[in-house]
Amino acid sequence: MDLAKSLARLDDGALSEFFSNSAIAKAHGYLSRVREIERTGDLLRAKVQGSDYAPYAVSIRLENREFFGTPSLEIATRCTCPVGNRCKHAAALLMAVRKQGLPADKPRSEVLQWAAGLKKRIDTALRAADKPQRPRDAIFYVISVDDSGDDANLRMLKV
Repeated sequence: MDLAKSLARLDDGALSEFFSNSAIAKAHGYLSRVREIERTGDLLRAKVQGSDYAPYAVSIRLENREFFGTPSLEIATRCTCPVGNRCKHAAALLMAVRKQGLPADKPRSEVLQWAAGLKKRIDTALRAADKPQRPRDAIFYVISVDDSGDDANLRMLKV
């Protein structure tokens, strides 16, 4: 069973298996506060504005399992709020995804930002490599033989 079908089955009754009735009731009021939903495989991440100034970072891992031939959905949640686990913010994220649809599977925003920064640094280095650079210092070795041919002198010149 795929993730989209599992989320479609998660009505409030099914959510009550994972969250308290209080968390589900309060989560309805937080639906409009769910922002920046991302999906990477079976992991959902979002920011949910709570009562604190900074939004809470919420992550939910959904796994379809089968026990003795019976399909089962396993949900693991994390939140930076004081509750930390199976909170109203996590329930609101699941409800928002159920309502809006499952986002496309893509790398996390941090990975995309890192890749963009790396590309910029590589492009800058390539542009610098294309410009001919004048050497700052040069060392020359001068070997001179005296008139008799018996002695040789080695001098190093730095230019």
